Amino acid sequence: MFNGLKIGQTGMNTAQKVMDNVADKIANGSTPGYKKAQVGFQELLRNEMGGQEVPLGQSATGSSVGIGSRAVRQKTDFTPGAILPTEGPWDLALEGDGFFGVLLENGTLALTRNGAFQRGAEGMLTDSQGHPLVVDEAVPAAAWPSGKLTVTAEGRILGEGNAVLGQILRFAPGNVDELIPLGEGRFLPTAGADVRNSRENPETSFGPIRQGALESSNADALESLTEMIVTQRAYQANAKSLTTADEMLEAINTIL
Repeated sequence: MFNGLKIGQTGMNTAQKVMDNVADKIANGSTPGYKKAQVGFQELLRNEMGGQEVPLGQSATGSSVGIGSRAVRQKTDFTPGAILPTEGPWDLALEGDGFFGVLLENGTLALTRNGAFQRGAEGMLTDSQGHPLVVDEAVPAAAWPSGKLTVTAEGRILGEGNAVLGQILRFAPGNVDELIPLGEGRFLPTAGADVRNSRENPETSFGPIRQGALESSNADALESLTEMIVTQRAYQANAKSLTTADEMLEAINTIL
């Protein structure tokens, strides 16, 4: 009976965590470069049924009773989103493998597929949170001409007369499943991870950069809404089992 309460409680907690992930996907359905997370279920410890338990049937062997479930973040889905044209002069999209690099407040490198960049007050290219884009500058960004500049497929930033002002670096982690999600479409490589860049590892395959375009989110709105309905039903079923177990305990207490 108490296991029934435990199973209902863990089931509700699991459904809530899955719903949080669904809500995150729905909220970021239009966020450039957003990568959805996949959340799965994991069964908690199972208790083997002893000789004093009620048998399930003559042929039932090795029977056991689970004590609930929990939600487990399995992995991030890095499937590329569609490339859509924009009017932003510093909107950039990676067509293929690789990530842009931005520097966090402490100087740590973070990777992102969100190419919605802008020029900051000091001329540097930054993301929406003000983190500077990793650029190998041939000319200090503060000295770049104002207005729209050209970004080639290889990431070269060109000024008047095709003068090279800098090179946008692209990054390729050895294993994307080891990236730690930070939110806002940014990912942190784990300590000691093999992260290659287009300057030091030109032999590595990096997708070309397309200026005036953004990669769309890979979260599908219809799929997310369907998952939301299924998760709501699971939450309601576990809530009902919890209520039923509570009513049975109340009935037992009344009899005793």
